[in-house]
Amino acid sequence: MKEVWLTLEEAAELEGCTYNAIQLRAKTDNIYKTKTESGSENGGRDRVYIGLSSLSKKARNLYREKQKIDISRLNENSLSDENVPWYVFVDWGWYKDNNKKYYNEGIELSKHVKDCVEYNGKGKTEYVNQYAEELGIKPRAFRRYMKNYTEAGVWAMEMSKNDGKNYEYMKILALCRKPREKTGRTSLTKEMEAVIENIWFNPEFAQNLCKYAKLYRLFCDEMRERGEAEEDLPSYDSVVRYIKDFRETTDNARVMVAKGMREFRRTSMVKRRRDLKTLKVMELVVADTHTFDCFVTITASNGKKRAFKPCLVGFMDMRSRALVGWGICEIPTSQVIKEVMIHMVSEKKNKANPFGGVPRVLLIDNGKDYTAESLTGRKRTVRVETDIETDGFYSEIGIERDMRSLPYQAWTKGEIERFFGSVCEDFSKGINSYTGTLTGSMTGAKVKKDIKRMLERDELLDINEFADRFEYWVLNVYSKRIHTGLKKQEEKYFTPIEVYKNEERYYKPAPPIEYLERMAMVKEHKKVWNTGIKLFGCDYMCEELFPYINSKKGVTVRYNPKDIREINVYDIKTDKLICKAQNASLLNPLAPVGDKDLENHIKSQNRQIREAKRIIENASAAYEERMDAETIERKERVLILPEIKEAKEQKVVAMPKNGRYLADKKEFENIEEAREADEWMKKQAQNALNEIRKIGG
Repeated sequence: MKEVWLTLEEAAELEGCTYNAIQLRAKTDNIYKTKTESGSENGGRDRVYIGLSSLSKKARNLYREKQKIDISRLNENSLSDENVPWYVFVDWGWYKDNNKKYYNEGIELSKHVKDCVEYNGKGKTEYVNQYAEELGIKPRAFRRYMKNYTEAGVWAMEMSKNDGKNYEYMKILALCRKPREKTGRTSLTKEMEAVIENIWFNPEFAQNLCKYAKLYRLFCDEMRERGEAEEDLPSYDSVVRYIKDFRETTDNARVMVAKGMREFRRTSMVKRRRDLKTLKVMELVVADTHTFDCFVTITASNGKKRAFKPCLVGFMDMRSRALVGWGICEIPTSQVIKEVMIHMVSEKKNKANPFGGVPRVLLIDNGKDYTAESLTGRKRTVRVETDIETDGFYSEIGIERDMRSLPYQAWTKGEIERFFGSVCEDFSKGINSYTGTLTGSMTGAKVKKDIKRMLERDELLDINEFADRFEYWVLNVYSKRIHTGLKKQEEKYFTPIEVYKNEERYYKPAPPIEYLERMAMVKEHKKVWNTGIKLFGCDYMCEELFPYINSKKGVTVRYNPKDIREINVYDIKTDKLICKAQNASLLNPLAPVGDKDLENHIKSQNRQIREAKRIIENASAAYEERMDAETIERKERVLILPEIKEAKEQKVVAMPKNGRYLADKKEFENIEEAREADEWMKKQAQNALNEIRKIGG
């Protein structure tokens, strides 16, 4: 057989060593057949060649495989060439991520195959057979692995020579299982694909969470009705492969069909994060309610205890994530929200609680309790009012604006929703009466507890003790713990209490406590009937309400729902206190002459008659004879006061020297005109004093 001579560079490449190493071996060792050709006539160096037969078996195998490869012919059409291995064009990263099991098996197998390929001892066939049996692999299959490994080495070597990149990973892929081709599309007609998609997006099929087996049965029934022959129907695997491939880009849309628009908006609709770092502390506060997943007890007035799940009404500062106000109750009404807000804006007795102040903007939940007219100052159907000034509780305590979150879109206030998750995980689960949750996808998180027996054994926490524990958790655990959201927000401080104390703050002091107590009362607009203001089935009346009887505008009523013996009545226009009306007792229909309630009622009627006559008299008088409202008020006040001693006549001694009361001398041409103006003002003052004495007399 004719010898094949290789250059030193080619021999070094096949042996897997450097050029200098193969050159040194050719000079000193006698294992290689060599021949030397003299250099060119111009005095070039002699060229040394090595015979292929003298190289190792590994090198000879590589040479033979190399002859089969023509790297220059590789192009897109080579994908269909059976002589090109599948791993040449496959994405190594994709295969590694999607076929981890096969890839890891290839790594382990490559270690053993490499040992056998590089073995140069005697009895290589026996060595390989024994090696394969120890691994539990048939020798024939193992030798096929060795051939694939060698072939992959040649491909890696040639492609690396072509572009300079490393393709050693091909040796591992050559030992891995070839990925399955997506043949589902090629085995189905366009009509079949359309039928599969129709079934998959059918509302009834999607909402009932039907599986692939049912889809295949419906698909076959439909195709038979369309005249498709039984032997032409695709296999179950083909249909499943197609639908899995189809789902990669359509599952988000199918959520709308299977679970409705609300769930689609929650899970699949595109969203954007808000830049909360631009806010000041207390510039935006969000409010919401959370029901604790545990039971507590409350003692009724008769001494009997009962169990219930308490509710948390919470207010969170969006910048710092601090819970700046909270209250624990049984039923979160609008009145409860008022009292919790007063707690939020007021200074706390507990010095460990630094939170307080009026927020600039309030983001409220869409529930009826937060959007009550008494709180927002507008009808619940009106989400935003910008044309008129509102007189709701939010604006009365100093909040500039309230915003309402969208219905069923909890992500608009995701920060406080995330806080409620922390409450459940870190606080509620530490209570012995924790019963788990049944909301959303967490239906399997229910914890069985015999609450009735625990109540009988007095094992449940009292509501007051529960509230104390929660306050300790908020102030000493949650507020001082590193918050991941603050880290992502790139804050200087990572705990809610540090951000609250140290970052720039929107500051607006809370109103006086007396004003807050007044605002905390229930506010209603009522009509004054001739029997009084009707409230809770009772009539409230006082003499100051006589002018408001049958008024179309009515009056504003504020009262404490815990004490309805007396209500505060305000003028609806000026918001000034009219009176404190008390519950008018009912008259006895059989009352005799001299009954005190009857006599007082008759006196009230007479006073009302006199007041009506006075109004008629003043309205009928000429302009010059009328008394203005201030004079009438002064006259009424003098008449109500105890009798006083008549004052002596006094003269005006001097006028104020303040420039606001004296004539500006710059407006006059000379001093004499200014003096005349001052004298005129003195005369007017003297006349006013004389008129006052006449009224008092």
